[in-house]
Amino acid sequence: MPEEKSFNLPQAEEKTLDFWRKNKIFEKSLALRQARNKKPFVFYEGPPYANGKPGIHHVLARIYKDIILRYKSMRGHYVPRRAGWDTHGLPVEIAAEKALGLKSKKDIEKFGIERFNEEARKAVWVYKEEWENLTERIGYWLDLKNAYITCSNDYIETLWWILAKIWKRKLLYKAHKVVPWCPRCGTALSAHELAQGYKEVDDTSVYAKFKLKKGQKIGKFTTDDKTYILSWTTTPWTLPGNVALAVGADIDYAETNINGEKLVAAKNLFEKIGLPANAEKQYKGKNLVGLKYQQLFDVQKLQNEKSHKIYSADFVTTEDGTGVVHTAVMYGEDDYELGKKVGLPQHHTVDEEGKFTKEVKGFAGSPVKAKETEEKIINYLKSKNFLLRTENYTHEYPFCWRCGSAVIYYARTSWFIAMGKLRNELLKSNKTINWVPAHVKEGRFGEWLREKKDWNLSRERYWGAPMPVWECARCGKTEVVESLGELKKKTVRRNEFLFLRHGEADHNVKHMTGPSKDAKKYTSHLTLKGKKDIADIAKKITKRKIDIIVSSPLTRARETSKIVQKATRAKVIYHKGLIDINPGVFMLKSAKEHSSYFKSEIDKFAMAPPEGENRNETKKRMAKVFSEVNSKFKGKRILIVSHGEPLWLLRGALEGLSNEKILEALYPKTGELYEINTGSLPIDASGNLDLHRPYADRVTLNCSGCKGEMKRIKEVADVWFDSGAMPFAQVHYPFENKALIDKKTMYPADYISEAMDQTRGWFYTLLSVATALGYEAPYKNVISLGLINDKFGQKMSKSKGNIVEPWEVINKYGADAVRWYFYTATPPGEPKNFDENEVSKAYRKFHLIFWNSVMFYKTYAGKIKNQKSKVTTYWTNGFWRGWEKP
Repeated sequence: MPEEKSFNLPQAEEKTLDFWRKNKIFEKSLALRQARNKKPFVFYEGPPYANGKPGIHHVLARIYKDIILRYKSMRGHYVPRRAGWDTHGLPVEIAAEKALGLKSKKDIEKFGIERFNEEARKAVWVYKEEWENLTERIGYWLDLKNAYITCSNDYIETLWWILAKIWKRKLLYKAHKVVPWCPRCGTALSAHELAQGYKEVDDTSVYAKFKLKKGQKIGKFTTDDKTYILSWTTTPWTLPGNVALAVGADIDYAETNINGEKLVAAKNLFEKIGLPANAEKQYKGKNLVGLKYQQLFDVQKLQNEKSHKIYSADFVTTEDGTGVVHTAVMYGEDDYELGKKVGLPQHHTVDEEGKFTKEVKGFAGSPVKAKETEEKIINYLKSKNFLLRTENYTHEYPFCWRCGSAVIYYARTSWFIAMGKLRNELLKSNKTINWVPAHVKEGRFGEWLREKKDWNLSRERYWGAPMPVWECARCGKTEVVESLGELKKKTVRRNEFLFLRHGEADHNVKHMTGPSKDAKKYTSHLTLKGKKDIADIAKKITKRKIDIIVSSPLTRARETSKIVQKATRAKVIYHKGLIDINPGVFMLKSAKEHSSYFKSEIDKFAMAPPEGENRNETKKRMAKVFSEVNSKFKGKRILIVSHGEPLWLLRGALEGLSNEKILEALYPKTGELYEINTGSLPIDASGNLDLHRPYADRVTLNCSGCKGEMKRIKEVADVWFDSGAMPFAQVHYPFENKALIDKKTMYPADYISEAMDQTRGWFYTLLSVATALGYEAPYKNVISLGLINDKFGQKMSKSKGNIVEPWEVINKYGADAVRWYFYTATPPGEPKNFDENEVSKAYRKFHLIFWNSVMFYKTYAGKIKNQKSKVTTYWTNGFWRGWEKP
């Protein structure tokens, strides 16, 4: 405890944090327990986004994680706590769009996917430092230095492996279905994404009159030119796409006469619709089946022999509406299934941007969810005598969870994981999980699992993990690639390459840095040994029938190339991009002097000597040369002649190695001829492996079903798949660290915790990915935290101005006061109405009383004389206590 007479909790905390920081207390606590070689207490950190500021609700989640982890550490457990960052998806893309002033997918494609994703990568880390500072300030011990990052190549490679395994289990499939669609973002959404974006809205519902064609029999009766059947819809924008009406075969329908018109609807809904109760004629729904009616909007591509008729369907009810369902097969799941069953035309009257197509005359280009468009549709129906009436309708409607745009249901081709097949497995795994609060197990989470449909996985976006699916346009074959190694084996190779470092030269013998230019002072020639070694290689290489030699123009490389050319008679092309790395002021200085300029070998990648070139720059130009040569020729055997450092860096680029891994790779010796697998990998302009678009899109595979070429589908994976795969991807399983998963060292988690909304987010996707792979539940215990509202119970939002900045509260009362308030205000699973006054009360009732007690003891303990007593002090839950026992 602090010695100050006036207690200041924030200042006391800062001193403690400084002590922890300087003495590496967190690191020592881990090392001490790890040395005991016990099975760890496994914790998974749900990855947050660093492109938005942390809020008070993030403090709640982090302190609930921390208290359990500290308790387990105090019990002697080794508790690794690796941080993680969510880096893909719409949140980042929208931030990039705003930064670049882009408003649509068309704008992005015009701007360029490569440049857009560069901006997205920057947008990922805008608030990273603020997240790290807040994490440290609230006392949440977390390994931030070794955080897993969902956009890293290793992480994505594991995602590819997971999808390949799910494909092999016949759970990944492509289908044309009606999916939730965000017109602004231009992508489909999954059911668990959709669940996070519902809002209560007031819409205008429409009672439409569909005119039955004259002279048709309904039981004993015949329709005339004023007979209408009524249907009700809450989505007037779907009416131009209407192709059928659906009724219940056994539902009782009736006909009434109003102003000379005969109106047909379900009998028990007459009063609700506002029709007179005296029905003139009655019949079962089966008597209506097969009747034809007049098309509301003249869209010719929706007309065929099956369209604009009445069909029987099981999904029709009399709970609301008219008992007659208007069917637009492209904009409703039940509608679509009925359309497939009976052969209704499938044609969109709405484009992917949520606007009417040109076929909808008078409405082309109008946004379907706009109020003015809705009014225009209603006015059109009035003018054609197709409108009975409208009414206001309050209901829950889905909005995009990130951009806030209204979602529409839209038929299109997407990729799905067949979670419906795994419903029983999901429920079985859920039985093994301990939920806090307990009711979530069978309640919110259990109900969600019981209703679970297939996971709509693909997203028609840009900054995300590319789905590793390649398709052949010629024969239709599909392949799902599980690793970079498999990708290289299957890629289309334009040419065959061999690589040769020049023979031993003068500067090599003297152990000097190689000159990167030819001049009287700097020119380095091959030694006699160097010439002989190359001549021996040239004899061996003649059997390979070299077509072209592409060489560095420096003298030592030229001399090497000429010797090989004399033996092979191959054409030589000199390319300045293949010259040696420029050592700057260290040219022809000792190699030792050159190296001593840098602190480490890794520094040489980003740091250049004065007037020189760094390794990253050399790698970039070598990768560019290789790409140019490979693109220029086809079906050739090409020899690349260059220098040690450039060839070493090129190898690293072609094999997709990180700079750290390049340092472990073999460095070519003088006069060494070698081959490497030059199958294409997604390489960016700097020669670095990058599995994102557009680099992954450029890799083509040889089709094993025909002689065609396979191209990658354009979709990326749902960002929730990234986070759900973290138990495996954070350790680059199965390419590294196999024992951590296989021997259950780091799987499953003993504990996880996030907010209640993650029951349909991270909690669900963790379980889904594990189940789809055939693994047990990925976590044993979970605390699902109640959401935080403002002190009036209103949801916090910027627009309402009721956001609570965590730093303001922490700097005023202290992080421990905030922590204690959250621990004691309500049970963890209950919603919390955050009130700063309550934090102040918690601070006064606990921390100040505790402090005053300590000061009382310090003040008077030494003044008590002639009284035998024993003072006992101990620690409970991290708090010092002391008292006297007689």
